[in-house]
Amino acid sequence: MILPLLGGILLDSIGVRMGLMFFCAVLTLGQFIFMLGGYQQSYQEMIAGRVVFGLGGESMQVAQSCIISTWFKGKEMAFALGLNLSVARLGSVINGIIVPQVYDSTGLGTALGVGFIICIFSLINSFGMAALDRRADKKNKESDENNRQQNQEQQESQEEEEEGFKMEYLYSFSASFWLLTGSCVLTYMSVFPYIQNCSDLLQRKYGFDKIKAGYLFGIPYIISAIASPFLGATIDKFGKRAFLICLSSLILIFAFGSSMMMPSCH
Repeated sequence: MILPLLGGILLDSIGVRMGLMFFCAVLTLGQFIFMLGGYQQSYQEMIAGRVVFGLGGESMQVAQSCIISTWFKGKEMAFALGLNLSVARLGSVINGIIVPQVYDSTGLGTALGVGFIICIFSLINSFGMAALDRRADKKNKESDENNRQQNQEQQESQEEEEEGFKMEYLYSFSASFWLLTGSCVLTYMSVFPYIQNCSDLLQRKYGFDKIKAGYLFGIPYIISAIASPFLGATIDKFGKRAFLICLSSLILIFAFGSSMMMPSCH
């Protein structure tokens, strides 16, 4: 909750590329500690791993969004963000299906090791992304050398960026920003606790086993993975962002209400 704010300030200081690699490395280290705790059946060590994981996880998402907003502009932005979300949701689907099976067959440590391998893959990708972004910056600077006006504007923007974050900037944010932020907070407060307890709920309330509950747990992520890029492209073309935010909130209310009223059964 707090670290993404500090992570954003740190990104302004060290740059997005360096921040992306740093936060991804911290996240991977946290998953490694978490995995070791699973092998050793140490609850304290697992908690320590989750703390380290959290230090990098949310801030890394801030860095990812910054990279996307640099590479994609205007009417292609929502599609790019949707595709990024789609890949993330696919990871959650795979996690819900594979990890319970690995846990049943080989134990907790190996199941958490699957996540560690994925984190290693993500870390390698972050280094590759930083290299691509650096190369693109170099090409842009070379192509702009013959245009003094563009160089002057770039220098001015760089000087503005070098000023860094100031608390006074918070007072300049518009009301729409704070309304969107409040909407995000309330949505996360309702959705994520429900998702994190969904597998247990399906087992206790409806009698599913761990494997079946893992499959059902992934259904919202499957829908999100498939639909997000298309929704992003549609939003880029037709707009109506505010209307869709309101519509999605109404759908969530209906979904939570239905889940609450459904009786326990087998």
